[in-house]
Amino acid sequence: MKWFILLNFIIVILLFILIRKGRQRPTPSRLNFDKKRPLESHSFESVFRNRQENNDSYEKILNILFQYNGETWDAYEVLGLPAGSSVEAAKKAYEKCYQANPDSEAFLKAALEALLQIKKNH
Repeated sequence: MKWFILLNFIIVILLFILIRKGRQRPTPSRLNFDKKRPLESHSFESVFRNRQENNDSYEKILNILFQYNGETWDAYEVLGLPAGSSVEAAKKAYEKCYQANPDSEAFLKAALEALLQIKKNH
């Protein structure tokens, strides 16, 4: 009887060790930031670096904020435009919004002027 209990105890310990060993997560690999590797010519990283270093004209201003009656507003949102839209699209949206609601002319004009001022400077 003693041997049977001892044998069961050893089996339980071995099973516990095996189960625990299977659950261990592998250690993450170490990142090597010192090693420089050439970029593939068509990879996203190489295209992004080339644009960043050589051409900044692809950048767009996504939020143009302005103050009206003590509140801060996004000009694109007021005019119902996606962020980064062109000046021509903003002028068309201003006309459309003004025709739909002429009472809000000052508010719409403030949004358009903020947008035009920021776009002119960039």
